[in-house]
Amino acid sequence: MLEKKKLNLKLIAVGLILFVLDLFAGYYFRSKGIGLVNTGISFGVGSNQFGKYIAMVAFLVLVFWFVYETRSKVRISTGLYFLVLGGMGNLLSRLVYGGVLDYVCLSFLPFCFNVSDVLISFGVVSYILEVDGNRSTV
Repeated sequence: MLEKKKLNLKLIAVGLILFVLDLFAGYYFRSKGIGLVNTGISFGVGSNQFGKYIAMVAFLVLVFWFVYETRSKVRISTGLYFLVLGGMGNLLSRLVYGGVLDYVCLSFLPFCFNVSDVLISFGVVSYILEVDGNRSTV
């Protein structure tokens, strides 16, 4: 039990570091004019003000879900934690700059992304599989 708790704390620290790294990287790449601005919800869908409002509503739902899960369980779900961090990173960028800067573009992928997107993806997979130890079998 103690080792699982330490692993959980390490993942939380890694999540916070990646969140701060994404904020600094987004600012740096935006100042250099590198990357693509995504004003839509996901993959450029809804590229107008509509996407901004959908993102805010989705983030608020995610925060309420996180609070509910935190109060109803003994341990915080690491997957949900990463989802909230990634959502918060993208939402901050969207509110401050009007869109999310996707600054990682790899030639073999048909899309670009940022660190917050990675946190969200990891959070979804982790929450579905309950990798953080909240389930007895995976």
